Amino acid sequence: MGDLNEALQFYEKYNQLEQELYDAYPSNVEFKNGLAISCIKLGLHYEQSDNQVTAKKYYEQSIDLLQALVRESPRYVAFQKNLDWVTARLAQLE
Repeated sequence: MGDLNEALQFYEKYNQLEQELYDAYPSNVEFKNGLAISCIKLGLHYEQSDNQVTAKKYYEQSIDLLQALVRESPRYVAFQKNLDWVTARLAQLE
């Protein structure tokens, strides 16, 4: 709705909750994917806010998680699509 500061607060809370779930259940695919998506959302926010350093950090975290998801679930194409997207996005920042 145009309020980037409010969006950031929600994305950070979402990321924190997903991190806690993933830490408690690291083998849970849903939690790992949720954490990866939350990192992508934060990366996008920081990219749009012209904070490339922080955007890269979140994109790199999501890549690590998505690479693991692709290895663990190669038939689930959404993981590979998300990995391809965030890898391309990160390459644009460099």
